[in-house]
Amino acid sequence: MSASIEWTHGAIEKLIDLYRQKPELWDPKDKTYHIKTKKHDAWTNISLDMGIDVDAVKSKITSLLSSYRREKGKMKKSTGTGKGRSK
Repeated sequence: MSASIEWTHGAIEKLIDLYRQKPELWDPKDKTYHIKTKKHDAWTNISLDMGIDVDAVKSKITSLLSSYRREKGKMKKSTGTGKGRSK
């Protein structure tokens, strides 16, 4: 298994799709969310499907989630309440 991957648009979409299929990684309401072995197995399965190291997969997901939160915050700040805006 290689340590890195070229993160093309297609590779990122595949990673996000695989991550979505594993609610034990992201959904606190999932019954297996707090079971460390289930999480480890899920990360390993994603890693095998992608053909890269588990650490690289986790790192990319962390990066994507961080970017998403940052952009979501920018959107929230830009909408404002309308107070003081000119027509």
